[in-house]
Formats: sequence, C-alpha cells, structure tokens
Amino acid sequence: MIIPKLPIVFAVTLGFTSLIDLPTLGQVQSSILVSQDASTLPDPPPTPPDNKTTAGGGLNESSQSCQSTNQTLTALIPVQNPVLTISDYPTFWFYLPYAAEDIEFIQFSVNIRDEKTGQEKTRLYQASFQLPGTPGIVGISLSSVPKYALEEGRFYHWYFKVYCKGNTSYQSDWDVNGWVQRVPATPENERKIEAANPDIWYDALTHVAKRRLANPQDPNLKEDWTSLLEFIDRKELDQVQLIDPIVLPEPTD
Repeated sequence: MIIPKLPIVFAVTLGFTSLIDLPTLGQVQSSILVSQDASTLPDPPPTPPDNKTTAGGGLNESSQSCQSTNQTLTALIPVQNPVLTISDYPTFWFYLPYAAEDIEFIQFSVNIRDEKTGQEKTRLYQASFQLPGTPGIVGISLSSVPKYALEEGRFYHWYFKVYCKGNTSYQSDWDVNGWVQRVPATPENERKIEAANPDIWYDALTHVAKRRLANPQDPNLKEDWTSLLEFIDRKELDQVQLIDPIVLPEPTD
C-alpha cells in the first residue's frame, strides 16, 4: 500500500513555518490597506490648531490711539476645536475695547483649509470695514452671497485684524484668529441652539445675543448669556454692552 505524500509534505511545511516570524495582525491589516487603491481610502481631516481667543502682536509704534485702554481684543470662542455652526453665513463675536475714532479700519478674512495637507491655499473671503458706535461686544456676519457660503464638513480659518489710527505699516496692531466647521442643520442641532447649548457654538451665541439685543432686561436671556461666557472663561464680559451685528460688505475683486 502506498502512503499518500501530501500529509507528509504538509506536516513538513508546518514545521518550517513554525520557525519563521509570522506577521502580527496589525502588519497584516497594514499590508492589506497598502494594497488597496489609495483613491478609495478616505483621508480624515487634520485637527486644526487651537483657537486664539486673545489678541496677538503688539501696538504698532506709529499707532497711539489704541493705547487708550488696558483691555484686550478678544474673540468669543472656546479654545478647543471643533467650533461648530450650522449656518452657511455664520456670525462671529468679538469684544472690541476700542472706540470707533481710535480705529483706522478692521479686516476680516476667511481661508479654506485643505483637509489632506492642512494648508490654506484658498481665501474664501476678505473685507475691510469701519467700526460704528462705541466699544463693546460686536457680531460680524459674512455677506449672504452664495460664493461665500461655508460648505458642510469643511474647516475654515478666520482672521480678525485691527489697524489703529496712525498705523502707517501693513502690520495690524491687534489680531485674533480661530476656526469654524459647518455641520448639518439637524433637528437635534437646532434644538441645541434654541437651548443655548455651546455644542453648536457660533449659532448658540448668536441666538442668545440677538435675543438679548431685543430684550435686554430678560433675566432668562441674561442667564443664558452669562452661562455661555462662563463656558469660555469670559464671565467678566457679561456686563459689556452688546452692539448690533455688522453685515460685512461684499469684497470688490
């Protein structure tokens, strides 16, 4: 009787493989991913840097007017990302301690961040404007023009720069910057905004601010406003005057 050779060969093969270092599960998974078409693999967007809530830089030597106060330009946003909106034209809020006559102009710009490289090669919007009225907390709203609408899922980096009277250089005297990401306007997100929940930050703050402007003596709105400021460690600003939001002009290309 002839004994089949296959089991013997198989046994020998097992013996040899036991002497070889087998790849780990992680290595196997890695090799599988590498073998796939890279174009079919989604790239998660890089996490943007933290927001810069207080002013950077310093007073330009040629500018003197913004020295009239020891208060600091402040963006009303959380430090940690993501900072969300459901709006295609959101409103951004800032504490401006300077009088209108102290400021030459303010520049606001929004750049699109590339999800793969993290670079900002495309500018969505940039406009310069004058500050009306007195010092206080003011909202800045993007122009409601379709080409400036924020897209869902994208990260945008905005810059707010103040140029004081007497500034003869191209460098701003004070500036802050931060991030915004647009998310879907789901019923749950809209409920959060109505409840002044900071999860959808830009819209919750705008919702409360606009209602406070219309009803400044409402104690419930005051409580909501203070709660949002406490969330970003800015409770000391809860008595600062609110100024009606400014709708930015459409840039002239």
